[in-house]
Amino acid sequence: MCIQRYIFNTVVMSARVTALGAAIWGIAFCKPLTANTLNAIDNAELRRYTQSELQHGTWSLQVPARAIYRDALGSLTAGDRDAARRKLRLAAQLSGDYPDPLFTLSRIELAAGRTEALPLFFEGIRRSLRGFYNRALLAANLVILAIAAGSAVLLLVLATLLARHWSRFTHLLEERWTPRFAFPPARLVAPLIILGLAILRAGAAVYTALMLAVLWPMLGRREKAAVAPLAALLGLLSLLAPHIESALVPALDEYSITRRLTLLGERGADMQLLASFERLDDSAFAAEREYALGVLHYRFGRLEEARQHLLACVALRADFAPAYMSLGNVYFREGDFSRALDGYRGALALNSTNAVAYHNIGQAHINLMLFAESSAALRRARELGIEEYLQAHPAARILDLDIYDSGLPAAELWSIAKREGRAGGGTILDGIFRPWFLVPLDRLWIVLAAGLAAGILLAAQRNAFYSVSPCDNCGRPTCPACRRPESPVDLCRGCSAVIGGLSSSKVMEALLRHRRQKLREKRARGAAWMSRILPGSAQILFGRPAKGVLVMTVAAAALLLIVWSGGYLDDPRRTGLGTRIWIMPVPALALALCWLATLTAKRPEEQVSYRILPPDFRPAQVEDRNEKGGQAVESRAEPAATDRQFAEFLDSL
Repeated sequence: MCIQRYIFNTVVMSARVTALGAAIWGIAFCKPLTANTLNAIDNAELRRYTQSELQHGTWSLQVPARAIYRDALGSLTAGDRDAARRKLRLAAQLSGDYPDPLFTLSRIELAAGRTEALPLFFEGIRRSLRGFYNRALLAANLVILAIAAGSAVLLLVLATLLARHWSRFTHLLEERWTPRFAFPPARLVAPLIILGLAILRAGAAVYTALMLAVLWPMLGRREKAAVAPLAALLGLLSLLAPHIESALVPALDEYSITRRLTLLGERGADMQLLASFERLDDSAFAAEREYALGVLHYRFGRLEEARQHLLACVALRADFAPAYMSLGNVYFREGDFSRALDGYRGALALNSTNAVAYHNIGQAHINLMLFAESSAALRRARELGIEEYLQAHPAARILDLDIYDSGLPAAELWSIAKREGRAGGGTILDGIFRPWFLVPLDRLWIVLAAGLAAGILLAAQRNAFYSVSPCDNCGRPTCPACRRPESPVDLCRGCSAVIGGLSSSKVMEALLRHRRQKLREKRARGAAWMSRILPGSAQILFGRPAKGVLVMTVAAAALLLIVWSGGYLDDPRRTGLGTRIWIMPVPALALALCWLATLTAKRPEEQVSYRILPPDFRPAQVEDRNEKGGQAVESRAEPAATDRQFAEFLDSL
């Protein structure tokens, strides 16, 4: 009887312990249970491949996700939207850093008028920024876009400013050319210079520097404030180009050490990747080699070899936190939970915000029956974002893993890429922009600085070479050589010729006013088409250069995004998937708004006084010599001639 009671009490106690453990697991630790999504994969071969990848330790099932996405596009083309939706959602579940299924799904839901289109779109943007390779590709495309748009905008802004100051520029040439040369005519000198430079095909760098040198003395304060930041930004990108490339090239090169380390997080262990690290003999990356070999052997289930490589890694680099995490996982699988805790704590000593380390510590404490410590560690893991880790690594949910692997963080991969880039490698940026600039990209800043320095030196000599000012009446350029010294106002040759020989100030005012109105109408007709050539040109021509530069920059960036289908460099893994249609609407809308802002820009009203001549102005008297007496006699112009000229003016109206 006592034995039966003892057995009964033992069974009851075991049941209570089991129930308590289940409660602790389900409530205190909040570990979600998810359905196995592998059964949703229709293709049996693809399902077997996915299972193999999971068994070999992959975190993100990108290859299966891309295959299912391609199948979903086929269903969408065939008109089966329901099947396409199901496959797109499955592809999105398999990979946490593959955005294309979400963007396509967002487009489908938007066409159907459903409200979930916007959350899907933003989640796709989040996934585009997740993953080291995605970030490196985005960074490279942003740098290329900044250099291309910046150089194009600077060149176009200078060309628009040259058109705005064209009359001053040609007047300066005519005044210097006409007294010295008879052929070619002075009015053809400037077009011939531009034609000669175009035939030379000197490159955008030389043309930009020449326009900077020529235009800088003519520019106003606001125009200089709009041009200078563009030139400075382009020069800074040129100066930093070698340093940018030193990190971007290894991050994107499929055969670089950095890229191979990135593949550890993109696919499961395979013999090809293992052999590539075994062949690595660069002593500068010995620690990274040992780490990669340790991770790959761990995924193959070779715990002894994995432990040896990881111990060698931490011996070479005591500050390599991912190696401590992987070493803790090896000890965990071997059942040595105390040493596993040492590995996880070593990772926390280097990064106290590692959510995965806290989660694994909680799992080790569970196996050591330390439930209070486990609850605290798992609670800390949730606070630090373990759920975000699970979203980025769906394989952990599919397999319902107890411990996770944090892998190489982005900061560590960027550090490795910079070290690898300093050792030498290929170039991306210079190869793209050399045909455009015709100078090495890292020397572009020298050409721009030379052009700007020449412009500043010419501006210092402005009184001698650039003494051109607008006519007080019509606004055309005038200079001391073409002004009449006896005139109380600065008039151009045309305005001076109109009032030449007149003695009535009222008639002079009428003639000047008539000429001013005719030229204003002519300028307005010319500006009407010039201001519509490019987005932002109207703002620049109408005296608002800062707004013009902003509009032109947005338009140039939008146009490049449309031409490049979202980026100059595309992910090679997207081959055969076509153009991302979702990329087009936003740049197209921005370009349309820039054109609208240009077409609706209004020319500011010219503030011109009704009277040009001073109120106390009197026409100059003409001195005639009496041939008989030799005495000077003051006489005015003949009234009859004045009246006749005024009558002709009235007839012309």
